[in-house]
Amino acid sequence: GIVRPAFRSVHTESFEPVAVVERVKEGIRAFEASRFVTLFAARLDTGSRQLSYVNAGHPAPIVRRSGGEPLFLDTTGPLISSALADVDPRREVVELDPRDLLVLYTDGLIEARGPEGFFGKDRLVSLVTRNGDSGCTVLQHILDELAQFSGSRPYQDDITLVGVDLTGKR
Repeated sequence: GIVRPAFRSVHTESFEPVAVVERVKEGIRAFEASRFVTLFAARLDTGSRQLSYVNAGHPAPIVRRSGGEPLFLDTTGPLISSALADVDPRREVVELDPRDLLVLYTDGLIEARGPEGFFGKDRLVSLVTRNGDSGCTVLQHILDELAQFSGSRPYQDDITLVGVDLTGKR
């Protein structure tokens, strides 16, 4: 693996998201141009609630804003490939409210198939934003809905789902 060692190696740089991406770019430089990595690297300052991040071609994480429209942490640079090794990603910063919920996911989740086609981003956004449940409850609702949607169909890709709930509720 390239990503884990890159992340671990930037501890001396306070896990700066751009530094993580730069280390992954170095690790993939020798690969053929058709191989690539998508990556969302972030660092949360729990005191200021500032989330600094780089999104290198990864599906846009969703921030469920308390009392507002969801915020999508869109791409800040291209996916990581030897063909794009000289393109630098931007680091973005967003301030999170103590009642916000951040949901990260892989494309295997939104591309899971069921009788109606793909699970899809719209369905995911609806599940994330439909009520004020805690992070754990929202993630469980998503997984339950995914299982019901896909039935007995096997997943074609890995499915990863992570929630960051600043309230500390379970």
